[in-house]
Amino acid sequence: MSYEPIDDSGRIVQLRKAASCEWCGQQLAVGEQAVTRTYRIQGEFHSGRMHPECYSAMRDYFAGPDCDADGFFDGHAMARGKPYEAGLHPQGAS
Repeated sequence: MSYEPIDDSGRIVQLRKAASCEWCGQQLAVGEQAVTRTYRIQGEFHSGRMHPECYSAMRDYFAGPDCDADGFFDGHAMARGKPYEAGLHPQGAS
């Protein structure tokens, strides 16, 4: 999978429209702060929103040794604010 960041700087915005978090799939409400990002995957442009703690978790996930090089899928049941899948609590993680 080819990932090209367009705007993946961690910029925080106040939402004017409800959205789903790309990381955990939970709802982001109007007026809530979220990280906005724009990127291209295999030539197609995408944009998304994440909870700030989910953005940090995503960065930790991709920097870690257990990173899935193929990435993650939108709303793929990742744990909110954690660099692992929901329901899978790695030993020693908090």
